[in-house]
Amino acid sequence: MEKLVRDRIPTIMRESGVVADVRHVHNAELLPWLLRKLHEETDELNESPSLDECADVFEVLCAIGRQLGYSVEDIACAADSKRKARGAFDDGCILNK
Repeated sequence: MEKLVRDRIPTIMRESGVVADVRHVHNAELLPWLLRKLHEETDELNESPSLDECADVFEVLCAIGRQLGYSVEDIACAADSKRKARGAFDDGCILNK
């Protein structure tokens, strides 16, 4: 089974004596892997809501943004702009269709 992992995971595995079979993807091939990873991480966040799982989702979102040519600051600025214009998600406002 192939799975996108954080950059240092193969090194950490080797240091603990585990042989890691690794290949690297770049550029256009990376975005689909990141999108799959986002689903994996959001599933984990759903199963176990925690700061650690939020950090994993955030890290994948930042990587997706970088693949699309945006910095973390660009993403934060866009989120801030949308928050000011439309609000956040803090009030639990559910729209009935």
